[in-house]
Amino acid sequence: MRFSLCLAYTPEGAYSGAQHMLAMGPAEYGAMVSACASVTHMSSREVDDAMGMLQSLWFISPKSQLPPKSSLWRCSISGDLPIICCKDDGDVVSVTKQFCLLRSCGVYADLVFLTDEGGEYRRPVYSKVRDTLASHGLEALIGTHAGVRLLPTEDAELIESAASFIVGEDTPGRRFENAPRCFTQRIRSSSSSVRHEYADDGSFSFYVNRSLPPRVWSSILTNGSFGYIAADSGTGNMWLKNAHELRLTPWVNDPMAIDGAEVLEYCDADGRHSLFADDDGAPCRVPFGFGFAVGFGFGFAVGSTPSVLCRLGKKLRQLCIALHGICSAGYGCKGFYN
Repeated sequence: MRFSLCLAYTPEGAYSGAQHMLAMGPAEYGAMVSACASVTHMSSREVDDAMGMLQSLWFISPKSQLPPKSSLWRCSISGDLPIICCKDDGDVVSVTKQFCLLRSCGVYADLVFLTDEGGEYRRPVYSKVRDTLASHGLEALIGTHAGVRLLPTEDAELIESAASFIVGEDTPGRRFENAPRCFTQRIRSSSSSVRHEYADDGSFSFYVNRSLPPRVWSSILTNGSFGYIAADSGTGNMWLKNAHELRLTPWVNDPMAIDGAEVLEYCDADGRHSLFADDDGAPCRVPFGFGFAVGFGFGFAVGSTPSVLCRLGKKLRQLCIALHGICSAGYGCKGFYN
């Protein structure tokens, strides 16, 4: 089995490129990374460091508190592309090579060097950048969009706050770790008693006896336009059309997490009870079917049944909550949450 992945500006371009790659033979395969590394005389460590930038450049957390784009305009930076920030003069040549490598592979960013050399006659940082780029005919990238810029250290606070990757300080996920969390996080226990079964209609359900499964159980619900990951304890996220570019709620990338951005609770005299499956000692059953997910909770006087579905033709996720028992008004209750 063979498959191809092609990035393009239009769906048609991506499809055409992917078809072309599938039609190629082994003799036509390109190795852009190794070819560019060879041309620029990069070491294996420099190549590894360049590849290590990709997560921060392409997968920016939706919770990241980035400054407005307009604040970067005085630095002649549009803010439309991720920013690589370098403060260490000793890394100038290596970082410039890594920037060229990523660019040759279609990863565009603005590379910013923070320096105090200003308008001095001898400008070592500028000279190193210019010479490195000129050796490959790329000196025109200095001062251009998706190119290389040298800025004074007075702009360090602004550039660092807007940077997706800071050379020498970054680790994969820096943006995720530093982003403020809007909810607490609990971790599931490694052992639990879970029973699961398939129904005649093809749906799947599992029953949790007073504890959650060791890992999140989830199913993707989508109508082609609006999507939602229905997770057992409510950690799933919503998106519109594109799960990466148009997230509506944060994605919790942790298979052992219990808490998510959404909280739905029932409150009574005994306290607060999650309408999702929870690690609170209450038994529950969660069935997943084609286009829907339902949770049955039995942990308190008023049982709950939150049903989740994405309706065809509508850009919404509908969560129907039915409370089985007697509510404060003396009647059975049902509510809708879109």
